[in-house]
Amino acid sequence: MSDEKTNENEETLEAAIEAALGADTTEEEKDTAPDEDLDGKEEDKSEGEDEGEKYHEKEEEEGEKGEKQETDEEELDDDKLIANLSERAQKRFRDLTQRLSEANERLQQWEEVISQTKASSEELAMLLEYSRLVHGTDEDKRKALQILEQERQALARQIGEPVPGVNLLDDHPDLKARVAEMEISEEDAIAIAKARNLEKRVQEQAQQQQQAEQKSQEEAQRVERALNQLDALGTQLKQQDPDYEAKIKILSEHTIPWIRENLPPESWAEAIAREYQMLSSVAAKPQPDQSPLRPTAGSGGGKKEPKSMEDAIAQALDGAA
Repeated sequence: MSDEKTNENEETLEAAIEAALGADTTEEEKDTAPDEDLDGKEEDKSEGEDEGEKYHEKEEEEGEKGEKQETDEEELDDDKLIANLSERAQKRFRDLTQRLSEANERLQQWEEVISQTKASSEELAMLLEYSRLVHGTDEDKRKALQILEQERQALARQIGEPVPGVNLLDDHPDLKARVAEMEISEEDAIAIAKARNLEKRVQEQAQQQQQAEQKSQEEAQRVERALNQLDALGTQLKQQDPDYEAKIKILSEHTIPWIRENLPPESWAEAIAREYQMLSSVAAKPQPDQSPLRPTAGSGGGKKEPKSMEDAIAQALDGAA
């Protein structure tokens, strides 16, 4: 009986120990569980960031492909417009376009050089005339010398610089008379004349500036009216022609810049509409049959007579190549 009770006590003690140990193990698992969850979340976050970067990279690649495809489509539209021309006419068209681009570039360079001189159109004309006279006959050279003498005297009077053959008081007879009557010295008279000349130049420059501003405002108004006309024309053509974007891109390369550079704003819309219509007519014209190189009897030299202006333009482009 005593032995059985002892065994029961021992079993009860072992059970209590095991229960205590089990509780510690459970607490340790609870303590480590958050760390394991945190590690799992960090891994998931890292994987999500990697997937996000890959997604953005894919978007950028697709965007670049889209831009390249759009550029290729624009080039195809350009080729489509001149596809109805013969190969020689297409080559001639591209050659003329390239030459026009180079000519425009040279023209812009000359305009920049001329603008840096700050010379008026009359002064530029005089300089060109002087250059022509210098390289001409002896009589032309005498005329060039007269121009130089006039400019020398004008510059001397303008800055009040005494030079041989120039009386700085010629343009101021009142000062010249006072010097003759010995009321003031010649040096004082020249100083007064120089101050007058300076004041006159300042007034002239202010007047020129005012006129230039007024002219600029008027020009801006003319350009604004012309741009409004072009906007209306573009809206109309875009609604009527599905190939508007491709055609206007071709005209924008050289034709439209040339029109804006060389024609008054009032003529822009009319000129661009005319060029657009001509481009549409040439692009829509079917490919003509190629005539044999050797004319046959009654063929009229192997070349058809143009029946319209569009035919003449196409034949001119083809024949000029």
